Amino acid sequence: MTVSRETRRRALLAGASAVAALAATAPISAAATPDTALIRRCADFVARFTRQWELVELSDTLPWPASLDAERAARRLYADYDERLQAIADIPAVTMEGMRAKATVLMKIISVDPDNQDNLFAAALMRDLAGATQH
Repeated sequence: MTVSRETRRRALLAGASAVAALAATAPISAAATPDTALIRRCADFVARFTRQWELVELSDTLPWPASLDAERAARRLYADYDERLQAIADIPAVTMEGMRAKATVLMKIISVDPDNQDNLFAAALMRDLAGATQH
């Protein structure tokens, strides 16, 4: 699937709001919650996913061979995508913070193709659950 430059740009912008939503929902205190490990995994996933798409976008603007280096860096970030996503899916969320963290991960993933009508309802639900607002 080829993703247009504009779609990638919108995904990056959506990613920034998803990271902000996740940061706002993560526990601030040092006290551990039942979902602390899940929330950390989700935050790491979102950060790496965001960086991967930043590198893809950057590769479009760089001359060769720098563009190739950016593409390779993006591929390295994507290398264990399935395993990281499965690890998050395997951990049950037992608090609202954990559910918000999982919602933020899904919101990030579907933000890559915001024009896909199949994702419209899921995206709206994930925004509601994550507490993100769209302006």
